[in-house]
Amino acid sequence: MKTAEALRREDAAGDDPSHVERGPPRDGAAFGAHAHSLVREIWALVQDHLLLFALEAQRGGRNITRIAFAGVIAAVLAVTAWFAVVSAVMFWLVADNVPWAYAFLAVAVVHVVACIALIRWIQSLAKEAMFSATLRQLRGGGPDSVGGVR
Repeated sequence: MKTAEALRREDAAGDDPSHVERGPPRDGAAFGAHAHSLVREIWALVQDHLLLFALEAQRGGRNITRIAFAGVIAAVLAVTAWFAVVSAVMFWLVADNVPWAYAFLAVAVVHVVACIALIRWIQSLAKEAMFSATLRQLRGGGPDSVGGVR
């Protein structure tokens, strides 16, 4: 490893008129400047993409947290309400002299319909593409191609 003093002496020797360079006159310096500029631009582009990815991940994390929190609260409220509805339906059917088997069958049908409605709702939430802006930037889509993944 060269010391700073040794490097200064080499630089001074390069400025000496007796020092003759062979080869093209300083074209390497221009190429080096362009290469350095290119590396800087590529690094800036990588940083921009990483920042976009981080921001979308942060937004996605906040949304998932909100969905989970709302889901827990909704589940507690829905279970309480659901027990009341099922009990009311069962009592109403049995009070009208419907056999218990038919009453349970009617409650099962209501449960299946509710499950289908929930599955459709979950599917509608999942249709939005994750990291859509990052994918659009990486794939070269313009700003007018909103939300879709090609």
